[in-house]
This record gives sequence, structure tokens and C-alpha cells, in this order.
Amino acid sequence: MPRIAAAVLLTGVAAPLALAQGMDLQPIPAPLPDKPLEAVPTPPPVPPALPPKDQEAAPKTTPDTPPPSPAPPTNPAIAKRLAQWRGLPTEQLFVALKAATSEEEGVALENEIKARWLNSGSDTVDLLMSRALKAIAANQHPLALDLLDMIVMLRPDYAEAWTRRAGVHLARNDFAKGLADIKRAVMLEPRHFTAMTGLANMMEMLDDKAGALAIHRRILEFHPTNANSKREVEQLGLALDGRPS
Repeated sequence: MPRIAAAVLLTGVAAPLALAQGMDLQPIPAPLPDKPLEAVPTPPPVPPALPPKDQEAAPKTTPDTPPPSPAPPTNPAIAKRLAQWRGLPTEQLFVALKAATSEEEGVALENEIKARWLNSGSDTVDLLMSRALKAIAANQHPLALDLLDMIVMLRPDYAEAWTRRAGVHLARNDFAKGLADIKRAVMLEPRHFTAMTGLANMMEMLDDKAGALAIHRRILEFHPTNANSKREVEQLGLALDGRPS
């Protein structure tokens, strides 16, 4: 699966260099980037997520099939702490995420934060999002776009909807729209590690390795056990100056 679609679709998404270089987490960052989207070159089309042979072997889904839920932690101590974390405000979950000492603990907290982000606070929007996620899982991209368009009109401050719509645009090989949506998501939620990862991958496609590296470093500031960002920091550091960052 291409890295962009995998990072953003959340089958499971900072600004360019300015966001990743010490920007305060609390205020919404300034609009990104410096040049208009029309000036951004279009990369080659993204290939299908699975080769035809794997598509035939994949389980069949329908628009009513819900997306898979994350697996619970296997470590009993982390599972016990997860029950306690569920009673905490999101801000305290980020405190716990920064203090996580293992990848499994970080993933458990990450999944809990993602669940919070998915909750819009509106029953109508949550119902539309549930249907959109089912459509995404079934590769019903036109239906998913219609639903997500309605959501962002109803709740333009709902970062998760912009993130999910970016993933659908990328699955349809519409890089410009995917880039615009993912930047909006990061603007609304500067610690949205999923959207930030997707943006970093897009910047790599645009041959901005330094910008992608800065984003992954930013992610590690508040999510230090993130295995993908740790790997990307090492690989991008080697690509840029011949040694791990």
C-alpha cells in the first residue's frame, strides 16, 4: 500500500516546515503553505492500495460493514491503565502519551485519542461520519465524499472530517484536494498525528525531505513512542546528511 494512502486513510493522518519548528501547540497555526496550491507540482498517480491478487483474496465488504476496531492491549497492566485513561480529558491523555515508555502503551493511548477525535459532539454529524467510515471501508468513495462534504459544511471545525476526506481524495488520486484537506486538519488540530503523518508523506512526494523530517520530529515531541515517526526520522536523517537524526 502506498505510504500516503496508508498514512491518511486510517484504516488503521505541520504545516510545512514552519509548523514543525517550535510552533506552540495551543493556538491554531497560521495558514500553510507559503505558495498557492496551484503552484504545487502534481506527483504521479497513486497506485491501487492492493495488487489485484490481494484484492481477490481480501474479505468482501459492503457499505454497511463497519471499519475494524483497534485490537485491545495484550499487556494486562496497560489494559488496566486504559480503563483509567478513558475517564480522563483528552489533554491529560496527551500528557500520558508524552510519558509513555513503550510502543504498546503509546498505541493504546493513540487509539483512545483517535476515538475522542472521532466524537464530534453532534449526533447528526456522528451519524454521518459513521456512514462515511462504512463507505470508506467498502471503497464506496463517491458516497464517502458526499457524506464528508456534508459533514465539513455542518462542522467546519471538525478536524477528523477533513482528515478522512483527505484520505478519500488520495485514494481517488486527487493529490491537490487531499493536500488542501490534510493541511486544514493540521491547522484545526496541530497535534493530529495521523494528519501530520499524511502531510509528511506528501511533502516527501514533493521532494521536501527536510520539511517531512521536521514534521516527524514534531510528532515525537508529544508522541515519543510513535514507531513510524522514529523510523522516518532515522531514514530521512540518513537521506539528508548521511547519518541518523
